[in-house]
Amino acid sequence: MEEIYPKQPFDDVHRFIGELKADEHTVDGLQIVAQYSLDKPGPIRIVIEGDSEVRKTLRTVLDKNPHSLSVKSTDKDEGGKRILMDDVWLKDWHSSEFPDFLGRFGTRSPDDRLFRPIVELRASSLLATPETFMGDSERPHIEYFFPAQHNFWALYVLEGQRESQSGLDPERGCEVLIGRDLPFSAKLLPSRLERFDQASGYMWTSRNHSLKLKLDGEAGEVSLKECMPYADAVSLAVSVATRTRTAWLRAHIGLRKEVSRFMVARLELEERGVSYAPWLIDVGSSLRMYLDTAVNRIREFSNQGIDLRVALESWHQARLQTNTTNQFLLLFVCLEKLKDLYARKAGLLQIQSDAEYIKLASAIDGVLGDCIAEPKIRRQVSSKLRELNRPTFRSVLQRMLDHYKVPWRDLYPPDAKLGFIRTRDTLLHSTDPVPPDRLYNDMERVQAIVDRLLLRLLGWDDLSATPSEYTLERLSKVHDNEAS
Repeated sequence: MEEIYPKQPFDDVHRFIGELKADEHTVDGLQIVAQYSLDKPGPIRIVIEGDSEVRKTLRTVLDKNPHSLSVKSTDKDEGGKRILMDDVWLKDWHSSEFPDFLGRFGTRSPDDRLFRPIVELRASSLLATPETFMGDSERPHIEYFFPAQHNFWALYVLEGQRESQSGLDPERGCEVLIGRDLPFSAKLLPSRLERFDQASGYMWTSRNHSLKLKLDGEAGEVSLKECMPYADAVSLAVSVATRTRTAWLRAHIGLRKEVSRFMVARLELEERGVSYAPWLIDVGSSLRMYLDTAVNRIREFSNQGIDLRVALESWHQARLQTNTTNQFLLLFVCLEKLKDLYARKAGLLQIQSDAEYIKLASAIDGVLGDCIAEPKIRRQVSSKLRELNRPTFRSVLQRMLDHYKVPWRDLYPPDAKLGFIRTRDTLLHSTDPVPPDRLYNDMERVQAIVDRLLLRLLGWDDLSATPSEYTLERLSKVHDNEAS
């Protein structure tokens, strides 16, 4: 393959160098440099330096890439240290055929079943061009994307992060500094981008809230592994406050002389053309206080082995549904998960101890033997005995709401009970239809209770944002058998 080099030096050459270190998987000395001209589209030069296996793997992938013009390996000496270097020339990256995804590199388990990505390399990250975004000029940079810990989270490519605060959503405030006692700085940057869709006639709103964790000490003093649990907690706290689903973390390599390492959590927010759900907190005055409180509570839960993510997934999915039945059931799944976490913590998984219940079950089984002659029927009835030792959903839910001081009576007329439990039982265990008005009202009641419970779990007392004043007034006057 013919090697192609520029006939003359680039008029405007951009060099960016990034280093990656990810927990126990360390990529020692790996450097990726992208050189290209902004004025004259042409070949892109990617220089990969280092002596690591990842560098070799990366070189192999680029070598097989049909869009590579050449891959040339050279050696060089720096202070007596031998460094391997791959010099890769890629085709004109303005071409529509140029692939964005260049490769994923990581480690495999001994049985070759589990692949753990360490780096995802994308052309749009290495070769990003300055574009106007919210009035700011984007700065090209190198990005490394880290994998999600849960299958339902995906990785997303974020075109770039603004360095200035201009263009931040005035409704959401400017950047918020949190975690002052940590060995790194943590800043949340809320933002909003609006665009008009001529085809639909709607103004679409896209929100990307970025979390930056910047190491304050010298390189190596604090690892990304130490930052990740904290970033994870902040991401989870923000997802509750914004009622949106988090996408997970990425590492952003700073473009300065000193080694600056960032982790950024991007929120995947549902775009809605007409309106969007308000945040659960007053972000104008309370965001930093909320995050400090919520993050500490989430870390406490994590130390106790309590993970809110499975419950939150159902909560987020419910917001994306347009069918009231699906919304109700997903919200109820979330409530069930939160109830189960509380039951385990409070010791409410069973009514009697195992030893006590074995005696009771044995006595009941003896009575069944005297009353039911048919062995098959007796076995079917006996198989249900184990469920007798499980507390009812209503009793555990009531205990949980009382424990966390979650109000619910204002969602019903005076002297009413938690009627949405009956709605759930009818949907799942009966062929009887649920009146649409009752289903919708109970869906909104479960939504409000789950919202309030999540805020209480995260140590937040202000529940005024859920539900809205109009919804609260309506629910407090409408009985289950009345139209909304």
